[in-house]
Amino acid sequence: MSDLPLIEQNRRDVAFMVALNLMLGYFMIIHPLILKSSSGAPSFSLEFFSTITECTAVITMTGIISILLSGVISTENKRRIAVLPLYLFPFTKSNRYWICLKQPGCWAFTDLMIDEDFRIGSELAKIQLAKYKSIPIGKEQNKIWYALYTQHQEKPSVIQANKSYLLTMEMLAVTTLITLPFLYIYLFFHYDLLHQGLDSSAMDNSIAIYSSIMMAQYLLLSIATRTYGENLVKNVLAVGTTSEGNFPQSRIRVDNINERQRRHFLYKKI
Repeated sequence: MSDLPLIEQNRRDVAFMVALNLMLGYFMIIHPLILKSSSGAPSFSLEFFSTITECTAVITMTGIISILLSGVISTENKRRIAVLPLYLFPFTKSNRYWICLKQPGCWAFTDLMIDEDFRIGSELAKIQLAKYKSIPIGKEQNKIWYALYTQHQEKPSVIQANKSYLLTMEMLAVTTLITLPFLYIYLFFHYDLLHQGLDSSAMDNSIAIYSSIMMAQYLLLSIATRTYGENLVKNVLAVGTTSEGNFPQSRIRVDNINERQRRHFLYKKI
């Protein structure tokens, strides 16, 4: 297991994603604009050499670019980017939680803790977790969950879930920042081409394909970020009930669980 922080471990993957997006934007937006606005058609060899040189420079700089782009957006804003598509479908309870709270630990015990999770094998552990269901959804639940997370953050399943969550969130943020300038460049130069009376149909097809790819990428990364975030919460809850360690203290005592809850957990049919 690497001793580097998870964010540092993800740098290479984020840089690779940055390189792919920069190359895609160059070949589908910048390069066609250069060829369209050029007065003379360059030879194939000169064009190929120029393209290879530019691509090499871009790949060399992707590490620096990914670090800069990642630092531009705060963690809170990265979460906001991940939940933007949910504003179109705020009908389910899960989507409303993500829109309002943005951190899955805020509804860990009331909605993400699954009674049928086979990893929670002890009935006593289920009773211990059940007491937290009375805690209001929001920061209170997140504090309790995070206290449990700090006890088990070195467990392999927790590390892997956290790494995947941070990776997809970083990828989503940097690719969004990369996409917006390319769209602006297209709109700016597209008007210029129309002003010069040049045919822009090829560029229109190119921007349609580019926009579709970027939108699909955005939606997939957004879904992946939320899924990995919820998996992280569930893994912490599962590990917390099967490992040694103290459950976080709360204002709610186990004694306050009523008899009906005890029967539900102790005698529930499988």
